[in-house]
Amino acid sequence: MKSLSSILTLLLTCVLLQGCMTPASINQDLQDTETKAYQDWQQQKTKADTIPSGQTVKPSSYKVKQDELPVVKGKLQLTDAIKLALQYNRNIQTAVENQTYAHGRILEAYGSVVPTATVNGTYNHLDKVAEFNINGRTFKAGALKTYDLQLHIEQPLIDGSAAAGLRAAKLYNALTDKQVQDVSQNVVYGVEQSYYQLLLLQKQYNVNKQFLSVSEASLQDVQNKAKFGTATNFNVLRAKVDVANARTQMIQAKNNLEQAQAAFYKLLGLSQHSDVTLKDSLEYKPVDTNESNAVRLALHENPQLATNLLEVRLQRQSVLANYSQYLPTLSAYLNQNYNKPNPHGSPFNPDNFFTFGYAWNAGLTLRWNIFNLSREGSIVQSKSQYRQQKLNYLNSKEQVLYDVRSALLGINNEAQSVEAQKMTLQQAKEGLRLAQAGFKNGTLDQVSVLDARQALRQAELSYYNSIYQHKVAHLKLQKATGQLKVKAVKNEN
Repeated sequence: MKSLSSILTLLLTCVLLQGCMTPASINQDLQDTETKAYQDWQQQKTKADTIPSGQTVKPSSYKVKQDELPVVKGKLQLTDAIKLALQYNRNIQTAVENQTYAHGRILEAYGSVVPTATVNGTYNHLDKVAEFNINGRTFKAGALKTYDLQLHIEQPLIDGSAAAGLRAAKLYNALTDKQVQDVSQNVVYGVEQSYYQLLLLQKQYNVNKQFLSVSEASLQDVQNKAKFGTATNFNVLRAKVDVANARTQMIQAKNNLEQAQAAFYKLLGLSQHSDVTLKDSLEYKPVDTNESNAVRLALHENPQLATNLLEVRLQRQSVLANYSQYLPTLSAYLNQNYNKPNPHGSPFNPDNFFTFGYAWNAGLTLRWNIFNLSREGSIVQSKSQYRQQKLNYLNSKEQVLYDVRSALLGINNEAQSVEAQKMTLQQAKEGLRLAQAGFKNGTLDQVSVLDARQALRQAELSYYNSIYQHKVAHLKLQKATGQLKVKAVKNEN
């Protein structure tokens, strides 16, 4: 009883040591982690103040730990922005890590077709051993202490699910490669779109800022004229309203710009303490399009389409694996034992029986699941999922063809819009010039000048927006045809 009590005490101690965490210790750990995160933020903010700005950003010069964000300052080109995103974007890092997981699945699948080796050990202590007497001699039926050490080796010979699992693992590995390409392409698309959006928002802010400056100058001019009786109080009030509206529009444009810049830093995987100025400009560049070539590229190069196709292939292996449950499995095994008492000894020969000895056995194991209703349910489910994956692939292919068509229409329509807005901008500039001249010679009133100035502001905003929309349409075409994936590979190298 004393030995049993000691064993129970030891087991209870082990259990308590394994689960010694308390709610208080968990909360304290969370608080310590949160405090450290804030301290790291403060240190990064202090460090950011010492980084000079104004120089051209070089992505290769930034080396930080995985849990840190680089602070980037200076002039940033679009190509360098893409390089930074491919290096620091968390979505890409997660997708790349999934490739390691896929490699593990392949190793796991190989484990079902190669031999397995297992070592088992047992120690057993009995409280009493039965004894028997033969012709005045006493023999023990067993040993008070027994030791058993076994090496078990097993090799699968026939197993249909193992082969399907290995093929599925290799397909999954290819799938993760395509997923990395797809995520990289989406990130490149997001970076370029955000870069052009920032250029647009900067233009909009500059237009609204200039409009406010002109409105304030006009107000000052009207106020001066009112002193000499050549302008009415209504003219002054109208000019003040115009200034207030212009200031509101400028503040909104500034907020849109700063919000987009913060989102741009997040997309690139940069610290919010970064401060970059965009080096490229928002310019219109005509794009040559060919629908046949675009469709060919899309069906061959789009990583999302390839991902959906591999998912169909992967699900087919799942169907085959479930059907393999109808077949028997056969494996060979070998057991090598090292025991005490000696497995080849006899209680009638104590000198040989109560010693360590070796023994082995080998054989074949056949398993054949004749009836199993859950197997039938698994087959129905896997076949349904296979059909769903095929439908997803068909839908994805139709979506890609639509994206190509939509992007081509967008490119052509936005190109026409750019030309139209360019002409409108020239007309608006000429209209403002005529309105200002008419106001000076007294043939037009102040309202005509304000309207002409507002028309010029709107024409400038529309012109820059049409250029941006043309850029985005071209980006959509590149994404649909898988060409942004090529950019990602080039910038990674």
